[in-house]
Amino acid sequence: MSYLVLARKYRPKSFDDTAGQEAVATTLKNAIAMKRIAHAYLFAGPRGVGKTSLARIFAKALNCEKGPTPDPCGTCGNCVDIDASRSLDVLEIDAASNRGIDDIRAIRDNIRFSPAAGKFKIYIVDEVHQVTGPAFNALLKTLEEPPAHAKFIFATTEPQEIPATILSRCQRLDFRRISTQKIAEVLTTVSKKEKFNIDADAIFEIAKAADGSLRDSQSLLDQVASFCNGKITAAAAAAALGTVRTEEFIDLFTAVGQRDAAAVLDRIDHAVQAGTDAAYYLEKCIEHVRQLMIVKTAPNAGASGLLDLPEPLRIRLAEEAQIFSRQDLFYIFSVLAGGMQQAKRLTVKRIGLEMTLLKCALREPMVLMDPSEAPAAPSGPVASSPQVTLATQTSAQGTAAQGTSAQQRTGGASSSAGSSSPTASSPTAPSAGSSAGPSAALDELWASVVRRVQTEKMSAGTFLKDASPVDLNKDIVVIGFPEERSFDMEAMSAETNRRLLEKHLSELLNKETRVTFILHDGDGVEIDPSKAADKSSPPSSRQIAEKNPLIQNAMGIFGGRIIQ
Repeated sequence: MSYLVLARKYRPKSFDDTAGQEAVATTLKNAIAMKRIAHAYLFAGPRGVGKTSLARIFAKALNCEKGPTPDPCGTCGNCVDIDASRSLDVLEIDAASNRGIDDIRAIRDNIRFSPAAGKFKIYIVDEVHQVTGPAFNALLKTLEEPPAHAKFIFATTEPQEIPATILSRCQRLDFRRISTQKIAEVLTTVSKKEKFNIDADAIFEIAKAADGSLRDSQSLLDQVASFCNGKITAAAAAAALGTVRTEEFIDLFTAVGQRDAAAVLDRIDHAVQAGTDAAYYLEKCIEHVRQLMIVKTAPNAGASGLLDLPEPLRIRLAEEAQIFSRQDLFYIFSVLAGGMQQAKRLTVKRIGLEMTLLKCALREPMVLMDPSEAPAAPSGPVASSPQVTLATQTSAQGTAAQGTSAQQRTGGASSSAGSSSPTASSPTAPSAGSSAGPSAALDELWASVVRRVQTEKMSAGTFLKDASPVDLNKDIVVIGFPEERSFDMEAMSAETNRRLLEKHLSELLNKETRVTFILHDGDGVEIDPSKAADKSSPPSSRQIAEKNPLIQNAMGIFGGRIIQ
C-alpha cells in the first residue's frame, strides 16, 4: 500500500475527535438530536481547522444506518463509504475547478433525484467563494427551497466574498484558529501512536509553525520525522522547517537590551547563514517585542492565554523583559516596523535587517543636563569640554544673540523658580572643535520630541518640522521658528499643542518643563512677532491646505500636487 500521510491518517472520524472546534461540533450534534437540521450550512474559517472533516462527520451522522444520530457508528456501509469518499449520496465538489454556471446547473438538475442508499443527498462544496456571480444566482432558488432529501454544506476561507443573498439562506458556523497548546496536545498523541522519539520543545516548535492549522501541523510533523530519521529535537525541527527558535530571539534581544552591537550582528549572521528570510526574521522580531511588552504590562499573561508559550519560555521571557523599559519597547517596535517597510525597497534584504537591529541596539539615552547641573570642567591647558545645552545655532554670534533675547523673555519665570548662576542663565555655544557630540545629542533629543508629538498628534508634529530648541533657562525651553514660519509658531502656541510639547519634553528631560516660542531670522537673531506679522499677509487657503497633514499624506501616497 502507498504511504498515507498523517493529516489523512489521523483525520477525525466523529464529533468527539475534533480538536479546537467544540462550539461547532456541539451545535451540529444538538441540531441532529433536536431534529432541527437546516437545509444549508456555511462553514467559515482559516485553512486546516477542520471544516471539511466536520462536513464529512455531519454527513455520516445524517446518513448512518442508525441515524440521523449525533454518534455515527462508523462501521455501517454508509459510514464506511463516506470515510472512503466513494458514497453516491455525499458529493464533494471543489468550487475552485467547478465554479461556472454550467457546473451549478448540473447540481440543480441532479438534486431532484432521490439518494441511492442513505436518507439524504448531501453536497459538500469546498472553497465556495470561488463560484462566479452568475453561478451563485443560478443556485439561489434551489438553495432556498431544496427537496426534502437535499442538504448543502459550503466551506470557505473567505466568507466576505460570498454574496449576501447566499449567506442569508445558510446557517453560518465560524471555525476558530486552533491554539498552539491544543495543536501540541494533538501532535503529542499522534507522536505516541507513531512511536516518534520527539522532545516536547520540538512539538512546540512544530505547533507554533503551523500558525493555528491542525492539518498543517500534522504535515509538518511528517516532514520533520522524515528529516530527522531518529530523535526529533527542537533544533532539528527548526532546521527542517526553516524557522527560528524562540530561544534565539531571546538571545538576540538580550544583546539588543545590553546594547551589544557585535552580538546582534553575530545572531543575524547565524540566522542568515541558516537560510532565514530577512522579512520573516523582522516579522518574528516584532512578534517577540509584542511578547516582551505583554510580559512587561501583564505579568500573569501566560495564564490568561495572551502568551502562547510553554512555562520555561515564559520564565525566560519575563527575565529578559526586565532589561527594557516600556519606552524602549515602543521605540524598538517603531524602528522594526519602519525597517520592514524599508527592507521591501532593498535588493539585499540583509542590509535592511542589520541596519534596523543595529539602530535598536545602539539607541542612546536621551537625557540632557541643565547647564547649571553640568560637572565642572577640568583645569589646565587642555580645552574644557563644552557644556551640553539646548543651543543649536550654527554660529557663536547667533547663539549669543538668542541667549540674550531668551534670557530677557524668561527672566521672570526663572527668578520665580529660584536664583540661577550666570552660567545657567547665559548658555554659550560649543566651540567649533568640540560641538559634534553635544549637537548630535541635541539633535537626537529634539528628533525624539518631534517623533513623540507627531505620533500622538500629526498636525502638531508638522508644525514643529522647521522649529528647533535655542535655549534652556532652568525649567523653560525656548523653541525658535524661522521668520517665514510664524503661522507654525501661532499654531503651536495653542493651549493643547503647547501642553502636548511640554509633556514630552518633561518626560525626556526628566523634570517639569515649560516652553516659550520665538521667531528668528537666518542669523539666529530674535524677531518681534508683531513686526513679522506686519511683513507677511495672513496665510492663504492654499498655504493652510499645504500644511494639513491629511493632504500631505494623500499627496505623498498618490504623488499629487495642489493645483487650486
